[in-house]
Amino acid sequence: MRKTHLLTWLTALLLSVALFCPAQQAAAQEAKPLVTLSFSGYDALMADIDYIGKLGGNAELAKGLENILTATTQGKGLEGLDKARPLGLVVLPKPDATTPEARVFAFLPVSDLNKLLSALEAFQVETSDGPNGSKQLAIPNGPPGLFIKQIGNWAYLTNDPSDFDAAPADPVALLGGSEKKYDVALRLLAKNLPDEMRTALIQQVEMLFQFVTMQAPNEVSAAQFKQAVEQIKRLINETDTVTLGFVINDKAGKTYLDVEFTAKPGTELAQQMAQIKKAPSAYAGFYVPEATLTANWVRKLAPTDITQTTTQIKALHKEFTQALENQDLTEDQAQKAKKLIGDLVDVIVKTLEGGKMDGGLAVWLDANTAAMVAGGVVVDGQKLEATLKEIVTLITEDTPDLKPLLKFNAETHEGVTMHTFTMPVPSIPGRDKVVDLVGENLDVVIGTSPTGVYLAAGRDAMAKLKAAIDASKSAAATDVLPTRLSLALTPLVKFIAKMVDDDDAKQKLDIAAALLEQAGSENHVLVTIESIPGGIRERIEVEQGILKTLGAMSQQMAPGAPAP
Repeated sequence: MRKTHLLTWLTALLLSVALFCPAQQAAAQEAKPLVTLSFSGYDALMADIDYIGKLGGNAELAKGLENILTATTQGKGLEGLDKARPLGLVVLPKPDATTPEARVFAFLPVSDLNKLLSALEAFQVETSDGPNGSKQLAIPNGPPGLFIKQIGNWAYLTNDPSDFDAAPADPVALLGGSEKKYDVALRLLAKNLPDEMRTALIQQVEMLFQFVTMQAPNEVSAAQFKQAVEQIKRLINETDTVTLGFVINDKAGKTYLDVEFTAKPGTELAQQMAQIKKAPSAYAGFYVPEATLTANWVRKLAPTDITQTTTQIKALHKEFTQALENQDLTEDQAQKAKKLIGDLVDVIVKTLEGGKMDGGLAVWLDANTAAMVAGGVVVDGQKLEATLKEIVTLITEDTPDLKPLLKFNAETHEGVTMHTFTMPVPSIPGRDKVVDLVGENLDVVIGTSPTGVYLAAGRDAMAKLKAAIDASKSAAATDVLPTRLSLALTPLVKFIAKMVDDDDAKQKLDIAAALLEQAGSENHVLVTIESIPGGIRERIEVEQGILKTLGAMSQQMAPGAPAP
């Protein structure tokens, strides 16, 4: 299941259908939301801005923005708005209309709507009397036909004034607690889609892919498109809720973006997600927090994932084999190439059929170093080793100068056989920079074992690979997250600054690197995937040092004043 790619697609389609497609005629009962958007409130927003400003040495950032707002509104500020309570938007089915459609309500916590509208006149927001005690709004460059009305201590905004009678008495109750959990959250409640809306959405997907399939260049692509349609249809039918939530400075001081994805109980999608959970990894030692980029992943593969992926690989193999016949190769060369590619595909397919993904990598990049190590599970590592040796032999037959640089079976470490390739850095533009990063020679190591394949390159490649293998052995019994990734910005920016030739770009990168370095060691972007009840959560976390750098940059842009 290609969750990452399909999730964005599903989100857009659900929103479009929720807003514009017909809904099912329902019994007289309270409508369940299809989409909700929540903001934790004005005070919470200003607290976040204040937090970032103070991190970056700009303690007046939030206060400065308040002063600008007060000055713009001639001292009114946002009078009439209840700044402590949340605000948001809900999309509800409209079952009582002659032509069923969706209702869209934005809602604001207010103590006095008239005072708030008066304050908004400073932003050229004009009002006129509308039906049913509402006000019609004219917003510069905004959508036409918007109406607002205060009901209790809420102001509701919609494009159909007749909907005010159906405004929810407590809109916060429809947010599902997202306003407490996140500063900003978007929820798509696929489980609440009426049947007609769900059918319309699936029809749109099928129509789109029918068109795309007609443009497919070959049978393999057409089959892939068809498979993608079935995946999306299953997502539409089996998804429970999708939540995108953003937090600045939670109780633990963390800032992150969450994507939570849950499935309806008992569905195939739920079974797939249940496979994504903590488990021991044979490559946990390849997750090196000190590296510039590092990652580790481990999970069981659901039968559907195995079938779909192996089918695609076999189809691509067939296409590639046919393409070889059109190459300028002798019959002997073509037969050798087909055999070697076939052997590699066999190893890949067997590994997938083994039902487990497990691997890791670490990359070191800064002003003085470039290196990487990686490792992953494989079934029939001996066949893979034999195939790789055949490939190298075939290459060196055509390029004999490479043969002295290669050394099979150079070392054995913890059951891993190491094969090395050492090449002097050639005379190329920027050679001095490359030598600074990797040394006079570029070292490459390929390792194989009965159950794994390994790769290392760059400065101290062999030592780094051995260290990762040793660390993996020590951590083999420890459960780790299904996916974890860490990217350190400070060394990455230093590396890019070293490699660029443009002086202006280099100067800016040097400034950014200096600010990041001053902010301390918390300069990482962290990505994790873990299980939650009924599904999974992907989290992208930004450490405090990066926020501190952003605050410092705002201070540099306008010392003593808030960032624009």
